[in-house]
Amino acid sequence: ANAISQFNIGTTSDRFNNPNKAIMFASGYFTLPAKSYFTESDITITAWIKVSKHTHYARIIDFGNGPHSDNILFCISAAYSG
Repeated sequence: ANAISQFNIGTTSDRFNNPNKAIMFASGYFTLPAKSYFTESDITITAWIKVSKHTHYARIIDFGNGPHSDNILFCISAAYSG
């Protein structure tokens, strides 16, 4: 990936058990270079996600250009009873 920074990221086996072929986020993240990913073409994001722990409002993908400006948020959440 063309990440410009990363935090708590490692590699692990992919879904076919090939070693070091998948990214593992241990409460981590990485950032991409600043640019508009939404103007000139469609965007496709593909992920195989193996959840090891459910938390409330755990973000999987969070793209954005600031509040209310071309944001994509994909998250999972444990059951919530408020």
